[in-house]
Amino acid sequence: MESKHLDEVTIAGEILSVISPTSENMKYLSSHYILEIDDKVGSIFVYVSSLMKNHYPFLESNQFVSLKGYVNVLYRKIGEENHKECSIVAYEAKDIRLQELSS
Repeated sequence: MESKHLDEVTIAGEILSVISPTSENMKYLSSHYILEIDDKVGSIFVYVSSLMKNHYPFLESNQFVSLKGYVNVLYRKIGEENHKECSIVAYEAKDIRLQELSS
């Protein structure tokens, strides 16, 4: 993803997994749901508030969705190398079908 911090973007793909804010997996502690989206090029994590998740009940694994949101960019230094990691903080979602994704 070649976006800058706080760029507004729309992405689409299949939801591979949904991590709850109350997940026992300490690696993903968050006040938001975390969706892993696969757009057939790669995958990206999308953060969704509990309010948004309740408003869009189709935000579940194996669903094809379109999401609008803002890019969150994090730079980390691992060893001697700098790494850029991107995620999306979503504010809108649409349910899409597989045939719409491929057209």
